[in-house]
Amino acid sequence: MKPDSGAPSILLIHPPIRFCESYIDYPPFVSYSVWCTAAHLRSRGARVHVLDANSRPDSEIERENGKWILGTPVPALLDALPDGFFHAAILHAPPLTFSNPFSKELQALVRGLRHRYSSLPIFVADLHVGGMNATDYDPAPILTGPDAPDGVLRFEAEESLDTLSESLRETGRPPWPKGSVIHGRPMVGRIRSYGGRLYEAVDLPSFSGFLGRFLNASDRPNPFRISAGSLPFKSSRGCAYSCSFCTSRPGREREIPCPWRPMDSADLDVQLERLGAMPGVEKLVVLDEAANTGRRPFLRLLDGARRNGLKLEFPNGLRADGLDEEILERLKDCISLLSLSPESGSERTLASLIGKKQSLAAVERALEIAHRIGLPTALHFIVGFPGESGPEILQTFREARRLYERYGAEPWVQFAVALPGTRLYRQAKDAGFISSPPPEDFASYFQSGPMLKDGSTGLSNTDLIRLKETLERVTGRRTSGQ
Repeated sequence: MKPDSGAPSILLIHPPIRFCESYIDYPPFVSYSVWCTAAHLRSRGARVHVLDANSRPDSEIERENGKWILGTPVPALLDALPDGFFHAAILHAPPLTFSNPFSKELQALVRGLRHRYSSLPIFVADLHVGGMNATDYDPAPILTGPDAPDGVLRFEAEESLDTLSESLRETGRPPWPKGSVIHGRPMVGRIRSYGGRLYEAVDLPSFSGFLGRFLNASDRPNPFRISAGSLPFKSSRGCAYSCSFCTSRPGREREIPCPWRPMDSADLDVQLERLGAMPGVEKLVVLDEAANTGRRPFLRLLDGARRNGLKLEFPNGLRADGLDEEILERLKDCISLLSLSPESGSERTLASLIGKKQSLAAVERALEIAHRIGLPTALHFIVGFPGESGPEILQTFREARRLYERYGAEPWVQFAVALPGTRLYRQAKDAGFISSPPPEDFASYFQSGPMLKDGSTGLSNTDLIRLKETLERVTGRRTSGQ
């Protein structure tokens, strides 16, 4: 095969993924990163062919040995490879609570691509555009062995992709030596929807069918009423805050800045108008880390959704100190459930152990208004931080029960999970509270039992589990993992 002249041609693949049955968040939405990547590359003039295992007619949903397997199987993806020349291939490795995202499915894709396109440069990329539970990982093992790719792209990759596209256009080759790890940095300025074309890489009917089948197959709570007519969406990237447990700022430990960046206002309007006109699209699941950080951008999002007949959900929660009666009245008409994250019932835990710059009084003010206007609410709490005392943990459970009884706010309690790449992980590891080696998959620890060793808090792990189970019995609800 000979290279085409002019624009570089790039093959972009989202593979099938495996994850724990006790998963958190929404694994079917992780291919959103691939859709963003395709839009960016096309905006730079590249020709992009997308194979998304989550949005094809042959996308499958299976359970095997306590794992979900989502997406088109690798053999079917390889059969769907097009003829022709590609300058490079990018394989998505979503780091969703895994310590090593280079799955056997990705390795099989590398083997298949080497067989089909013998000289094709292949890169594995996490394409991180934000998310609460994206685990940091060591890229070195990915670059060893017979199925190793030519390089690994880390974090937000738009800047790296620009460099790659330019080199492919000028020389027909990647700009980095084989075996390189390329650390991306956030784009400067506001994020883009690429003229409203962000979802052009998606076979929407196939994705809708896939999502509907997954929701039907899962027996988990669905508090945000996600349906086959829902699409993932981000109106901003990054976060202005730095909670100790959060992975929404990848590379923070490497001092890579990741400021909060909303979507350009005019771009947001165009995107919402296009989404509102798409057949079958009813709801946007807004995956921002802190969607209401800026009042004006947030009101523009709410008004644009209402104007275009779209419902919204905010599963990552909203900042209580950014809510007032006007905003809550508007939210009442477009969301199923208001999710807030007090995290703890102890002000010291919030300030010293978590670093969340939000008062419990702000949470209660928002709950009072929401209760008065009839907007259902849920509260995220986390217990088990290193150094958290027994009385502070008990105060969190008392506060969760009090707010439930007073305002009907559903308490969702999770255990503190030290995901690699977070300040919490570094602190827990330095204190000897993490087993060696760390878990392969962290997902089960959020709900089923603490990840950190006994002695990290003023209560035993058995006590933490008992307190959580007691709260669930009292409230009559199974705690949601989202």
